[in-house]
Amino acid sequence: MLSVNLLPPQYKKEVELSKDNRKKLSKIFISTVILVFVLALSGGSYLYFNQIVREKTDAISKLDPQINDLGKTEKKFTSLQGRIELLKTLVNDHLYWNDLYETIYASLPTDVKFNQIILNSDLKKSQQITGISPDLERIATFRETLENNNFMSEVKIETISYSDNTNDKGYSFKINFKLSKEAFAMQKEGNR
Repeated sequence: MLSVNLLPPQYKKEVELSKDNRKKLSKIFISTVILVFVLALSGGSYLYFNQIVREKTDAISKLDPQINDLGKTEKKFTSLQGRIELLKTLVNDHLYWNDLYETIYASLPTDVKFNQIILNSDLKKSQQITGISPDLERIATFRETLENNNFMSEVKIETISYSDNTNDKGYSFKINFKLSKEAFAMQKEGNR
C-alpha cells in the first residue's frame, strides 16, 4: 500500500511537533501531579509527625515535675532508710539500758521501791540506785543480789536513813556500783 500524504511538508512537521509537544506536556503534567502529590504527602506527614512530637513533648514536660518529685521522694526514702539502719543498730547493739534496768528491777525485793536510777556508760564512774525499803534486811538482800550479777561490781551501800513521813515511811537508801563490760554486751548476746 501506498502512503499518500496530502499535507504539505511544513504543516506535517508542525503536526508532528505538536504531537511530540503534547506527549511532553502530558509527561510534564503527570510529573507535576506526582510531584504535587508527593509534596502534599510529605508536607502532611511532616505536619502530622510534628504534631505528634509536640504532643509527646508536652506530655514529657508534664511528667518532668513528677520525675523531679520522684527524685525528692527517693532522697527522702534514702534518708529514712539510713535512719532506720541507725535505729536498728542502736536497738540491736546499743540498747543495753533497758535490759540492764529490767535486770535490776527483777532483783528488787518485794515492797522495795526505786526513787531514782542513775546509769552512765563510763565504766570508771559509779552508777547509783536510790529507793525506799520497809526494813534493813531487804536493802541488804537487794545489795547482795546486785553483787551476784556478773555485770556489776563494787556494789556498796552509801547511805541509809530512816524516814517517818506518812507517804515514804521506811528506810531511804543509796546504793553505788560499777558496771562491768558484760553489762554492755547483754543486748548483743540476747539477739544472737
